[in-house]
Amino acid sequence: MFLPKKVETKPLNNVLLIHGANSTPASFNYLKSNLPTANYSSLSYDVMNGFYFNLERMLDATDENQTYDIISHSMGGLYALHLSQHRKLSRVVSIATPFAGAAIADWARYMMPYYPLFRDVHSKALPIIQAADIVIDNPWLQLVTTRGNVPWLKLPNDGVVTVASMTSRKDVNYEYVDENHHEVMLSDIAVKHTNEFLFG
Repeated sequence: MFLPKKVETKPLNNVLLIHGANSTPASFNYLKSNLPTANYSSLSYDVMNGFYFNLERMLDATDENQTYDIISHSMGGLYALHLSQHRKLSRVVSIATPFAGAAIADWARYMMPYYPLFRDVHSKALPIIQAADIVIDNPWLQLVTTRGNVPWLKLPNDGVVTVASMTSRKDVNYEYVDENHHEVMLSDIAVKHTNEFLFG
């Protein structure tokens, strides 16, 4: 009797998608449709709930015994950084994440003191200060967006976040993408770097 040869299949990556502030998981549609098949799931949040409430909900939605890859955008990368203290991560791609905080929030929080987003991402905010003390011990790629350069941020920026904030860490790898803060999510260069880093 002939038995077909058993083909060993590589298990699919478990990939968490964490969107940017005031976005939704739909912001990953282009990237996801152009990346290899994986077990994709989204961690969604509402900035009005505050950083630590959202982080707790993300921990509730994930398994401490599971290993994850993460693709994150902007503030989503800050959540990925904090999640790395509680979950097993294999590889992380962050896109335009303000590791050192968002300069616009440094002054905007005084005009809108009750807006949780500005309280959570200014350069002296607790999530930013704590993030600086986190040691990244897994491969991490930050895509640095360089197009935009609005004048009120003073330093080179992508229209939302300064390049200095995006490149403030010494323990991640950097690739530069000539897109603005939002259009990078539709970038074939971002797809290429993400694919090579996570699936190559």
